[in-house]
Amino acid sequence: MLFGLLAWLAWRYRDGLRTFVGRPKPRAHPIPSAAPQLFGLALGVETLPEDIAASAETLWPLQPREAMSLLYRGLLSRLLHDYQLPLKNADTEGQVLERLAQLREPALQAFSQELTAHWLNLAYGHRLPALQQQQALCEGWRRLFGPGAGQ
Repeated sequence: MLFGLLAWLAWRYRDGLRTFVGRPKPRAHPIPSAAPQLFGLALGVETLPEDIAASAETLWPLQPREAMSLLYRGLLSRLLHDYQLPLKNADTEGQVLERLAQLREPALQAFSQELTAHWLNLAYGHRLPALQQQQALCEGWRRLFGPGAGQ
């Protein structure tokens, strides 16, 4: 009778016992990897529009913060995916620029410094770039990454 009770308990709690004994049960569906994020910004290629500069230009008049965020997210995404720059979630904007300097790409570095300066002015100082600076950022994006360059 004791053997029967032990057998029944083992069968009844077999899933719980697998935690302690044996191999783990494989998941039916793999967990999708989360899109990379820095500064709370989603940087997955699929989260960005096809033409980042054109989208930013459309956003400037009514949603300037979103326009600036889009350009900055696009830059960080490019650094992560195209240049394989080892960025961490804890990196500051200054650390991103330091890592970028290691690439030895003067045009990319100059654009990144300008964009980061405007990003910081907006994010922490609540100062929007002037209209000509907005246009210059979008043109700089196109010079570096081509027209329609997004994904």
